[in-house]
Amino acid sequence: QAESESPSARANEEVVVTEVLPAATEDIPRAVPPLEPVVQQEIASSSVGKVEGSVAPAEPVAPTLETPATRSATRIAPEQQSPIPSGARDAAWLKQQSASAYTIQLVSLSSEERVASYLAQQRDRSQFAWYPIVRGGKRLYVVTYGQFDSKAAADAAAASLPGEVGKVEPWVRPLKLVQEAIAAGT
Repeated sequence: QAESESPSARANEEVVVTEVLPAATEDIPRAVPPLEPVVQQEIASSSVGKVEGSVAPAEPVAPTLETPATRSATRIAPEQQSPIPSGARDAAWLKQQSASAYTIQLVSLSSEERVASYLAQQRDRSQFAWYPIVRGGKRLYVVTYGQFDSKAAADAAAASLPGEVGKVEPWVRPLKLVQEAIAAGT
């Protein structure tokens, strides 16, 4: 009888599962290799399972079956896609533009989500670009509007921005400086 055994004798038992029941493998696709016997580690005589001087019997451990479904569920998720709406341009695009051109800086925002929300309100997203920078140890996201061949053309556009850009203080900037900020901020 198990009740007549001393608690220390029961605590030092090694529990080994030597076979897996066929019912546990019926739903596994054939591509998954057969299961190996599952060995539970030795139960230590320390405080594991002790309750007021007695040792509780070990709970049976069900083997974990890896299936294609569980395999994909346990993978580390790939880096999430950017929340930025399609059509808006990014830092890579800005770096490829002529350094002699100009753009209009509209806003600096604290997160990509805020950039996404701002850009989602714009009708012609192809006129907008965004890029990350670091200022004072904080990451910010700058949104720009347009690409202009001259400062005069950028100034004229800044004076007549579409209403959906909101109340901003437009800042005409040479793309060369924007490209330098991108290089320094990433």
